[in-house]
Amino acid sequence: MNRLLMVFACIGVGYVVSEGVIVCYWQSWSAGRVAPGDFKIQDFDGNLCTHLIFAFAGVRDSDGAIVDIYDPWNYWAVLDWRNEHYPHLKVLLAVGGWNEGAAKFSKVADDHEKRINFANSAVSFCKTYGFDGIDMDWEYPGEDRFDSPGEDYDKANFPILLQDMRSALDKASQEMGKDYFLTAAVGCGAHKVNQSYEVDEMDKVLDYWHLMSYDLRMYGMWSDYAKRLGHHAPLRQSRNEGPEVDGLNLEEIIQNFVDLGANRSKLVLGVGTYGKTYTLTKRSEHKIWDVAAGPGVAEPFMATEGTISYAGICHQIPMSRSNFEIHYDEDAEVPFTFNDTLWIGYDNPESIEKKVDFAYEEKLGGIMIWSIDMDDCKNLCKDWYSCPIATAIKDRMDYYRNEKGGWPGPN
Repeated sequence: MNRLLMVFACIGVGYVVSEGVIVCYWQSWSAGRVAPGDFKIQDFDGNLCTHLIFAFAGVRDSDGAIVDIYDPWNYWAVLDWRNEHYPHLKVLLAVGGWNEGAAKFSKVADDHEKRINFANSAVSFCKTYGFDGIDMDWEYPGEDRFDSPGEDYDKANFPILLQDMRSALDKASQEMGKDYFLTAAVGCGAHKVNQSYEVDEMDKVLDYWHLMSYDLRMYGMWSDYAKRLGHHAPLRQSRNEGPEVDGLNLEEIIQNFVDLGANRSKLVLGVGTYGKTYTLTKRSEHKIWDVAAGPGVAEPFMATEGTISYAGICHQIPMSRSNFEIHYDEDAEVPFTFNDTLWIGYDNPESIEKKVDFAYEEKLGGIMIWSIDMDDCKNLCKDWYSCPIATAIKDRMDYYRNEKGGWPGPN
């Protein structure tokens, strides 16, 4: 379908760029987490999002077909839930993810027949289950991962793969009388963007860029600076940080994508519903850029060193509230908390509102959440409402829509 026609076709759906999107990822395996950290999509208020992304399906590199990683019954469960309760909600299937690696995508993108099979397989998933589009989550083109390395030619091949997908989805749109989204979840550091993405070419075929503007730093990630205390998704760089983290903040990330040719209205700013944790050498060494002893111990919900869900923060801190201090980094516009041994950099509803304000001022397409299952949707925080991160986003965006003449920011 002609791209201009697609923009106008979306008006009938009710979610055009000028209204702003709230894209919510759901880790479909989260239902199996230890209670109360488990999460079932049927317990979620679908009115908090405009788009829901089902994570993940995989890819078979022998022929390019999209394949199930988890029980395909989950597709039916989610889409039946949507159809019955939230018919406005657009549900996309994310293909890839960190565990799926880079090598399989490299083989598919470099072979014409496999690319066509991949695109046709994407259409088949949309038609069979009722998905409203595909979210590409290739992590990451051209990256020399030890477990699943990419290739130097990935950067050039990725736009070709996306164009084949766009053509197949547009053909299906004409056949089915509905529009299908094509989006991509992308890494955000300047080095990764330069290594992985031809931004101007990809922008021609993508409906939205889902910016993974989080996990910008964590303990032990490939360089010495990652052993220093710091937030994984700062709005701006903290004055105490060294030049090693130049560019690893939301303000510079957005400017880089725009400079490389991305349409602001297609950029969807990613926020995390979790914190990154560090083990302190001693309580007094808790300032930004102090050296940590290691990653924080795994919380029961996530079972991953160095990561704690927002629900886990709510669950853990009240149990020892007298021993935790909560601070706010005025430079980075994010909170952090610590006790004698543990340091957590995270987002709360107040810092999330600052990020929504930033997205509005920058005239971005909206906000993406990774992921709704790590929000406090069981109200462990004993707040006024459940899902406080997602709710803060929706409330703030509604404020701009209703009180400030719409989204994005004024021309």
